[in-house]
Amino acid sequence: MILRATLLVLAVLSIHAPAMCADAQVADSVAPRWAVRHRGVAPLIGVRKGEESGAALSFGAGINGRSGMESWSGTIVAVEPGTRALRVSVGRAALAPMAIHGVQVRATFLRTWADGGPVAQGQSFVGPELRLSFMLPSVGVGRYWRVRGEGPGDASFWAMTYGLGF
Repeated sequence: MILRATLLVLAVLSIHAPAMCADAQVADSVAPRWAVRHRGVAPLIGVRKGEESGAALSFGAGINGRSGMESWSGTIVAVEPGTRALRVSVGRAALAPMAIHGVQVRATFLRTWADGGPVAQGQSFVGPELRLSFMLPSVGVGRYWRVRGEGPGDASFWAMTYGLGF
């Protein structure tokens, strides 16, 4: 039920996102209109699912991006609270009108707070992530190393995520 409601909110926001940003610079860009129109900070939203974090909402911002006729690139900051963990990321992203619509490279901090996944609760991890976007759906993979906490076999792990939105 929560996932359906979140998807509905995302759909509504994606329809109205261009109206939230003024001063259109490029009218017919393939890149998302909010990314091209807004030169300072652009909102990023999505929903994600991963074994270690459970279902998560993704909130972030694209900061000081460069835009062209058909592309955008810039720094991203994201927070993803999930049912089993919190993920905080900083990285770079690029969007272009190709089969792979967007690429993100992130440095991520992950804090687990609930059991139920492959990683024990009460641990902190850091590591790199790579995410690929195909218009609305996206997939990601990351490698994490424990920096705090204890759990047998949890010193490091690979994680895969998928979702909708950024």
